[in-house]
Amino acid sequence: MVHELKVLERRIATRYMEDGFWDMYLGLMALAFGLTIFLDVSYLTGVMVAIGYALQRIGKSLVTFPRIGYIKLRKARKSGMVALLSGVLVLGLMIFMLFMLGEENPVRAFVLQNMLFFIAFIWGGAIALAALSFNIKRFYVYALLVFFAVILSDLVGILGLNLIVAGVMIILAGLLVMLRFIRKHPIISGLD
Repeated sequence: MVHELKVLERRIATRYMEDGFWDMYLGLMALAFGLTIFLDVSYLTGVMVAIGYALQRIGKSLVTFPRIGYIKLRKARKSGMVALLSGVLVLGLMIFMLFMLGEENPVRAFVLQNMLFFIAFIWGGAIALAALSFNIKRFYVYALLVFFAVILSDLVGILGLNLIVAGVMIILAGLLVMLRFIRKHPIISGLD
């Protein structure tokens, strides 16, 4: 019974990811980082991410829940998402602490020489972890898109512009996913 409940819970969580809103939110984050770098406006990312999160929540309320309903997930499932985000945060803090060490640190020098690779690995890796955690194959494509947007900025283009393009592509893919979701799941009347 417990195993069946976990399988059902995983299918429900995956179903909630079929609407494209998380895709668009992810694309908005990449777009926000790109605009922040390109325009050199430091607060832009924070504002856009907060607005994007609010829009994602409103979108789920207006589009997703009327079509497939709403179920509250167990705390164990939520703790898995918290663990994933905490892991990314800890990794970021470890890198920050690395820079706080003295200038004679050889690891710090290596990281500075390969900064774009580490940024690409962290951002792309976080998206790939989300793909793995939620079993969403299209997120692997987003992970590669962000990874290569950062890596190729050293060879082709500007980092901010590359992230803007990647963000717009992910947002457009999210819109397509949302349209497919709307067609596949008409509104169910009588759900409260």
